[in-house]
Formats: sequence, C-alpha cells, structure tokens
Amino acid sequence: MKHAVFEKRRARRGLSLLAALLAFTLTLALPLPVFAGSYRDLALALIDAAGEGEGLLRAKASAAGTTAGDWYAVAVGSLGTEDPAPYANALAGAVRARYASEGGLSATKATEYHRVALALAALGYDPAAVPLENGETADLLTDGVFTFPNVGRQGVNGQIFALMTLAALGRTAPRPEANTDAPRLTAALLEKRTPDGGWSLAGQTADPDVTAMAITALCMAGQDPAGEAIAAAFEVLSSARTPSGAFAGREGETCETAAWVVLALLAAGRDPDNDPAFTVGGVSAVDAFLAFRRSDGTFCHTLTDDAHDAAITNAEALLALTALTKRAAGEPFLLDFTGKALQPLDPASAVAPDPDPDPAPVTEPAARKIIVTGVAVAVIVIGAAALYIRRRKRRG
Repeated sequence: MKHAVFEKRRARRGLSLLAALLAFTLTLALPLPVFAGSYRDLALALIDAAGEGEGLLRAKASAAGTTAGDWYAVAVGSLGTEDPAPYANALAGAVRARYASEGGLSATKATEYHRVALALAALGYDPAAVPLENGETADLLTDGVFTFPNVGRQGVNGQIFALMTLAALGRTAPRPEANTDAPRLTAALLEKRTPDGGWSLAGQTADPDVTAMAITALCMAGQDPAGEAIAAAFEVLSSARTPSGAFAGREGETCETAAWVVLALLAAGRDPDNDPAFTVGGVSAVDAFLAFRRSDGTFCHTLTDDAHDAAITNAEALLALTALTKRAAGEPFLLDFTGKALQPLDPASAVAPDPDPDPAPVTEPAARKIIVTGVAVAVIVIGAAALYIRRRKRRG
C-alpha cells in the first residue's frame, strides 16, 4: 500500500515537472518583446540579426542607395561599431553609376540626395565631394537641396528631409537668392501644417509618422520645442496614441511610426522613457516602440502580422535604438554631424554594388521559427515524461 502511494506521489511530481518544463518551453516560444539590457545591447542584437553574422554594413552593401540600406548605414555609422568603408564605397559607386546613366540621383525625388548625404556623413565621409567619372565630383547638398528645381515636388517629405540634411551638416545656401536654404525651408514647412497642427503626405489630417519627421527636422534646425508649432504637433502625436500605448497612423499601429515618435522626442530634448504626455497606463513611448521587438532582436512591422514587414521596419527601428543609445551616453543627437570630421572618398574604391533594387528586409518570421522549435521541444519533453511514467507503472 505504501509502495503504491509512493509511486503515485512520484507520478504527480513527474507530471508537475512536465508542466513546469512545458510552461518554460512555451514561454521561450512566444515572440515577446525583450526589455532587458541597455539600448546599445538592443541595437547590437538587431545589427547582428540583420547582418547575419558578417557585419551589417558589409551584408547590406548590395543595398547601397536604397531607403532601407541607407538608413541602416546612418544608424551603424553613428554607432561606430563597424568598418564604414564597404558600405561607403558601394554607396559612392551607386552615386557614380546613377550620375553617369541619369545625370543625378533623381529628377523628381529630392529625398534620394538627402538620404545618401546623411548616410555618407554618418559613415564619416563628405557628401559634398563624391567622386564621379573623369575626375569630377558631386555635391549632394548642392544638387539635392540648393539647386534642386523644387524640393517640395514630391510632397512635404522633400522639404522635411532637405531641412534635416542641412541641419545635420550645418550648411546654409551658398547664394542669398536660393529658395531652399534652412530659414525658407522652415517657413515653407510651417505653412504646410494640416488644420489639426501636424503634417501629412496628402489630405487635411495629420499623419503621425510624417508629423514626427517634421518635428525632428524643425527641432534640428533650431525651432523652439516649446514654441506654438512644435507644441501643437506634439499634441497631435499624443492624441494618436491608442489604449495599448502605440501610435495609430495610416497603416494602423506600426513600428516605424513608434520609432519616429521616439526620434522626435529626442530631437526636441524630451525624455521618451518618462514623458508624461506620452505615457498611457504606465506605457511610455519607448515601451510602445519596444513592443514591436521580437525575441531574436528584430522588429515586426505591426503587432497583428508578425510574418510580413515593410523593407524599412528594422532600419528605422535601428535608428531609434541608436538615438536612444547616444542619448544614454550623453552624445549629440543621432543626426547631428556638425562636429564630425568628414573624410574624402577614395575614387578608386567607389565601386557600384550589384543591382538589388528591392533588398530583402529582415522579414523572416523569427517568431514562427521559435514557436516551431518550442513545440518540437515540448513534444520531446512530453514523450520523455510519458515514457518515464509508463516505465514506473510497469515496475510497480
């Protein structure tokens, strides 16, 4: 009798152990956001995941000149964790190839110049002297800002990033009559506010991500963060928060919008970790951003669809993590290169990358892979426990 009771107790202990192991396994399998560690640790984890072990700048060199590739370069260059030459040379090669075939980076999208200029500056190279063929050079600020026919042709984005680029590099127009210098860009941008006090690519209702970008540019250009325009724009962003703490834009709650809100707060000198205007139910703007983080270090585009990301998702997430890292270290804002010594590019090293017009983003549904692995481990654990209990019964 005692032996039977003892065996039942052992069986119950075995089942309890099985339940604990299963719970632990399922915990590992869930794609929960990770909040532990410093912002630098989180940035390095994303860099490692996106670079697939070979270094992010080297891995993304084939994407030089694309939106996602160049924003990755801005972030990694600002962190200074990798050799900038592989990406910078590929980017200079892409500029040279496009100038040779098209006469410039774009006839309609000024932001092509702005993004490349910011990437080169972040990597430590001078965007005002990019080597072309026949010994000539391209000044991306002159071509993309000062003499570009109409930086607002593509919409308010053109003016936002023109102003952001001028502020980042500390340059003003070389001619008094230029209509794209920082003060006039600022005035034009303020005139394009929506009735509710923000900015939009189209329509009369503010887009949270575009509004956050505009705030970032205006604060970088010296606008008073406590002034009427910036304060009203922040109210627009604050009102866009959902009960979950995220920010609802045209595509719903996205990682990119949350990342740009963090950048806007940092550019304005506000604390996104503790700003009361951006805390809902104890969830700060940073918490809302990190909710999109997967357990493998990458970020999902939306919380409702973990399998499909926009190409820009992880690049813009890395921008926000880098900005938070620099703030924590007491360093200048992510896009402030005014005190950085920029080096000339080597004409002999500027080699165009292999064509990759639509580089694959970090879209592998890592959470799915983790869940599959977790389920497999759970099955093994359950099978082993069942076998153990069956053997104990036979011995009894």
